[in-house]
Amino acid sequence: MSQWGARGRALAGQKYDEILHFYYTNVDIATVDGARPIRVRIGSDYTPSAGCPARLTSVQGDWTSSAFGAQVFSVGSYLEMWPDAIAPTPPAPPADPTPTPVGWTAIVYSAQGAEIARTPTRDASMDSALDANGLIKVSFKDSYPNMNQFRDSVRLLVNSTGSLDQVNTLPLEYYLLGVVPSEMPGSWHIEAVKAQAVAARSYAWPRIDGTGYYDIGASSASQNYKGFLHEYPNSNRAVLETAGQVITYNGRVVAAYYHSSSGGYTENSEYAFVSPIGNPGSVLGYCRGKPDVDANGLAYDRNSPDYYFESVSFTMAQLSAIYATSDKTNVGQITDLTFNRGVSGRAYQVVMTGTLGTKTVSGGTFTNVFNKNRPGGDNLVSNMVYLTPVGQGPGG
Repeated sequence: MSQWGARGRALAGQKYDEILHFYYTNVDIATVDGARPIRVRIGSDYTPSAGCPARLTSVQGDWTSSAFGAQVFSVGSYLEMWPDAIAPTPPAPPADPTPTPVGWTAIVYSAQGAEIARTPTRDASMDSALDANGLIKVSFKDSYPNMNQFRDSVRLLVNSTGSLDQVNTLPLEYYLLGVVPSEMPGSWHIEAVKAQAVAARSYAWPRIDGTGYYDIGASSASQNYKGFLHEYPNSNRAVLETAGQVITYNGRVVAAYYHSSSGGYTENSEYAFVSPIGNPGSVLGYCRGKPDVDANGLAYDRNSPDYYFESVSFTMAQLSAIYATSDKTNVGQITDLTFNRGVSGRAYQVVMTGTLGTKTVSGGTFTNVFNKNRPGGDNLVSNMVYLTPVGQGPGG
């Protein structure tokens, strides 16, 4: 799905289900259990220090912890995880004189900073399920002040590198409240935002498989998720009014890929997801490329800032020097470029021939190397690129 295209279609009067049926071919809309928990890794490899402890604070709601059994702690109290080598000294000997050495300690403090409890553990959570609207602040994410509060439960666990990973567990629908406005402006037309909500829910659902210690990441490598403080009324409405809805193909929930702009034409999956040397990937029946234009032939995403881009002019010698910077693309002085293109016109594979031989690369590699060393102009934001000869001018 093209997000800017969805916006254009919504502004043209299309409903969210119509938008989804255009971008995902031969699909149905089904319903799943939006209350199902999803585990989101919101951070990794954190090492606490005296100046910045690994602290979780209850912002709203009393809470319990996996490390402290049924004990209930009050709102405002906080949990810290420390390596034993730098853990604060306890105010009195522990109740168990010979605890099992595990290398890490969880400590709970009152809102006023008095120690309440401690235990040796490599895995501790703050669970605010005692309050349906419970909120947890991850204090060591304060450098991202609009992304440091999360609903339901946050877990701190020591990973294989000896540092802390952070996992937010919450119902799928609550997760989407923090995803949708992180992926698409929450203020956009409600029908476009509804389409985004259903696509995001569909993308997440197949990843909830119960394996490992988390289901999905929080960055653009999966879906952007920024937690409670990023929620927005219009996108909250979109999630609520499409509750549980997912996209299915042949009865299975699809991985509903989406992107910013289509440039007026979407692409087949096999040309969008290729090997490192550009060989076509898997054919997905619901990801079929087609013109993304209105009745007048105008692209629905034409107002996207990435709809059109253009580099500065360069000579073939300059282009050869750009591609000589990478072993993947260095063919010496370039003598020929062959662009193999998908149905949209995007270059999924480029065959480069030069004085040092021939190399075949994916369209993504071709554009990435150019962007890192380009002589000026715009970044190539997609593989829908063409080389246009420039006249030499009078007397050339």
